[in-house]
Order: sequence, then structure tokens, then C-alpha cells
Amino acid sequence: MGYERYCYICNGPLNNTGIFTVKNINTFLKILNLLKNPKHKQLVLYTSNECDVIPELLRLLIKENKSKKKLEKILNYIKTLPKDYITISLKKSPKYKWLNKLILLHKNGNNIKIIKSDSWEGEFYDKDNNEYFIGNNKPNKEDDFVIIHQDCYNLMNKNKNFNYNSLKTIKNKPNKYNTQDIYWLRYFINKDEYLLKSPLK
Repeated sequence: MGYERYCYICNGPLNNTGIFTVKNINTFLKILNLLKNPKHKQLVLYTSNECDVIPELLRLLIKENKSKKKLEKILNYIKTLPKDYITISLKKSPKYKWLNKLILLHKNGNNIKIIKSDSWEGEFYDKDNNEYFIGNNKPNKEDDFVIIHQDCYNLMNKNKNFNYNSLKTIKNKPNKYNTQDIYWLRYFINKDEYLLKSPLK
């Protein structure tokens, strides 16, 4: 089984595949709070695929409410709410495309632009199709190379000499979002969406 890799500098995701939010967090929370079982709420928040969020939410509501009368009351309540809780894909949003633009800092001092990548499998390729594999799901300065966002590189490269050796001055500390899957919804529910924004904006 694979796992996501994250940027060494900002600890953000290395892609925007499946990224989504909701039109209105407060309305979404009204639906989420209909779930009484805390474990069920966590199941929704830890749903990584945007297409599965609403079906999962409804499935758990049905599971919790065996009474047909009570279930009908809940579903009728949901129908009265605006469709703000429906997830909206942001994959095509310009605001998040920066997550896909990557630079590899090699131990030999070279900074290599990554053309294509699979952050789940840890496979990164340059323009000549050379493959660089990162086996560690947490960034590690002891590796032969690390992956960072192009925008993070541009931010750190003010003196025009930022490379692998510069990492000695940076203390890396993975955050609570550095999980096996990228649970996009949690960023928005926790009001941490700013962590997905480019540091250059």
C-alpha cells in the first residue's frame, strides 16, 4: 500500500488531485452534526475522495437512525437546506495548481525541475524521464534528495543559492495533516485552508 509524500519546506501536499471544499462550511457542519457518534463524524472528515463524502455521510445517518420515522425527519430536514453542503472540486482552480509544481533538491547540489510525479508511489521524473524515488513518507534530510514546491523554492531562493545543503538551517516538523492519504476536507473544516495556499501569495 502506498502513502503520500509531502513538501520538505511547508509540509503541504505535492499534488491537488481530489482537492475539494464545500460552498458553505457552516451548512455542511449542520449536516455533519446530525451524526451523534463521534467515530462516524471522523469517518466523514477522513474521507479522502470528494465523490464519497456525501454518500458516506448519508450512509452513516441511515446506520445511526434505525427508526424510519426519525430517518425521514432527518432527510426532510436536509432537503430544506441549501445545497451548500455538496462538495465542489477545486482541482481545476488556479489557486491550488502550485501544489503540482515541484523541485528536487539533490545531495550533489543540483536543483532538478520535476516534470511528472506520483506522490502516492514516491516516483518523481525530470525532463529526461530520470526517475527519483522517495521511500520515506516523512521528509528526511538524510535522503539523497528531497522534494519541495517550486513556490517554496522561490521563496527560499532569495539569495539565488538555495540547494540541498541549505536544508541544514531548516528544522522540519511534519504537521497533523501529513497522513497516509490527503484528507482535504479537514483543512477546510479546521479553517486551515491557508496551509494549501502558495507562500508567494
